[in-house]
Amino acid sequence: MKVKGYWALVLHGHLPYVRHPELPEYLEERWFFEALTECYLPFTDTWLRLRAEGLSYRLTFSVSPPLAAMLTDALLQDRYLRYLDKMILLGKEEEQRTEGDDDFAPLAKMYREKLERFRQLYQDWGCQITEAWRSLAQSGHLDLWTSSATHAFLPYASEASWRPQIRTAVEQHKKIFGIAPHGIWLPECAYQPGIERLLSQEGLKCFVVDHGAFQRAYPEEANLYEPLHLGGGVSAFARDPETSRQVWDKNSGYPGDYDYREFYRDIGYDLPYDYVAPFLAGPDRADTGFKYYRITGSGDHKEPYKPDWATSKINSHSDNFRFNREVQIEFLQEQQNKPPLVLSPYDAELFGHWWYEGPEFLEALLRRFADGQSSVSLTTPRRYIEEHGQGPEGRLHFSTWGEEGFGKVWVNPTNDWIYRHLHQAEKEMVALAEAYPQAQGDVKRALNQAARELMLAQSSDWAFIMYTGTTVDYATVRTKEHLELFWKITRSIREGSINVIELSKAEWKHPIFPDLDYRYYNRTYKENISSHSDKPRQVALTLI
Repeated sequence: MKVKGYWALVLHGHLPYVRHPELPEYLEERWFFEALTECYLPFTDTWLRLRAEGLSYRLTFSVSPPLAAMLTDALLQDRYLRYLDKMILLGKEEEQRTEGDDDFAPLAKMYREKLERFRQLYQDWGCQITEAWRSLAQSGHLDLWTSSATHAFLPYASEASWRPQIRTAVEQHKKIFGIAPHGIWLPECAYQPGIERLLSQEGLKCFVVDHGAFQRAYPEEANLYEPLHLGGGVSAFARDPETSRQVWDKNSGYPGDYDYREFYRDIGYDLPYDYVAPFLAGPDRADTGFKYYRITGSGDHKEPYKPDWATSKINSHSDNFRFNREVQIEFLQEQQNKPPLVLSPYDAELFGHWWYEGPEFLEALLRRFADGQSSVSLTTPRRYIEEHGQGPEGRLHFSTWGEEGFGKVWVNPTNDWIYRHLHQAEKEMVALAEAYPQAQGDVKRALNQAARELMLAQSSDWAFIMYTGTTVDYATVRTKEHLELFWKITRSIREGSINVIELSKAEWKHPIFPDLDYRYYNRTYKENISSHSDKPRQVALTLI
């Protein structure tokens, strides 16, 4: 069938860096384990299977550096296997408990079998699913993007932090995946004018913004269905609002269908505490992933989950999605000279975690758009630029994909206190990087660890959590911990009294980015500097 336009799926995989070697088990590490089980392993299983079937599909997958770091961390890999073993044991216990129950026994078996299948897949790739994604990128099925190093909200960081955040991310991506990223997912889709110059310097050619950014573009409103070239070979792509509503809207979106699985009913809360306690990560009740009910309706009454009913809805919803894209493209292609591109960016964890059937829905979409029977073809931003150019010239204002299209989520009375501390630390990091342009030995180690602590404190996740009111204590503790370590280390540098034991402890606890280079904070840094010195230059340091 003749292709009239394109649909581009862009998934953003991200979690905050959560790693606690100081304890054998830590509740927040389960965020990572659950995301692997519910999202990233199901995605990987699907993508590998479709490739084996010879299906010509393609999509963009942004892997944030914290997620990539955790996926390749030996401690977390070992802990994840232990977590899977514990959940598989729970599955066996559940099969015994529900034996003879026509509604719940098949579900217990389904969960146990999925866990065993994903454990096998994980081990088949040597616990390195990043290697599977690398393979899929090499075969042309995935375009892999990065994000900023610790998912910092860049518009609220000083420009001195932009290069360290972005260059560190690019270098880590090349090390893990063997290829340079073509694009970047700006955290929270937050764009600040001028950042495109740095993206260009780092070889990043495209990113995504909310559709409101294109509506406020200048000198005139930009077309949502083609890229906008900002200069330097960097193009922005706009999120399509229609496909966002179909998946995200809590009232009319597909995930709210009454036949899909209910997220908020879990045996971790429904069954006696003594029964579920051995399978929890702490003293408090929590989700286990064993959920036996469907959404049913808007009230509290819930009926047992029926997987075959959900499968039927997946098929009808994926048919509806493809039909809507064909109608949309049919209309759009009459309005513009180039084939229209409908771009749908989503947080990856929507599919599988919040929407249990999400990975199957995405598989159904990939099959439907790659079967050659649609007037809409799959593409990626990179491929669209290669085939149809970078788009017309234009400029954008500050924007995010958060509430109302701006930054209220990340600076408001619940979290605004963090920024004066972050900005002060940024100034000190720049001052030290310029005072020690070529540090060696323990001074270099200390400067690199100070940079790690600053970056980890800058994670947009902490401000987001404070705003949403979920695990506020944890986000607050993490922010303060990284800032306190930063100042402890930088003071020791200034005073010439580095405590190697304390420094080693910080490196052990927060080892993200082992190749991080503190010199990226030096505004005059040149990679060919050859002088070596642990003595500071005469550069003013920030005193507090």
